[in-house]
Amino acid sequence: MRNTITVAAALAAPLTFAAVALAGCSDGSTPADEPSPAAAAVEYEGVAPDALVACLDDAGAPAAVGDSVPFGVEVPTVAVEAAGGATLWVFRTVADAEDNRTTITLSETDTPLGRLAGNVVVSYDDPGTAPVEAVDACLA
Repeated sequence: MRNTITVAAALAAPLTFAAVALAGCSDGSTPADEPSPAAAAVEYEGVAPDALVACLDDAGAPAAVGDSVPFGVEVPTVAVEAAGGATLWVFRTVADAEDNRTTITLSETDTPLGRLAGNVVVSYDDPGTAPVEAVDACLA
């Protein structure tokens, strides 16, 4: 009987700790002095993701903000994915885009598969099917 109680106590202690720890993680509210992510305005040195999506849509290349994250990029960026195989990585600054161009395009210069345009790094899956003209018009 004594072993049963010892085993039960040994199992209960970590479970109680985990329950208390999880209960204290978050109640879903945001502290009053901390704005919610949606309320925080992000400024871009160049084109903003929403403006780029609207331009591509108007140019006949349906686009949306995606949730992709480029491997090896350690600064904030937003992926705008256009129909036809174009991904436009929008950085907050031109310097961030320049610093991460090679990581995304695997080239230090413009190629048919990728290029730098201000605060945007463009990457094409296949330039033959990608909306290159729409992208060029929106980044001009």
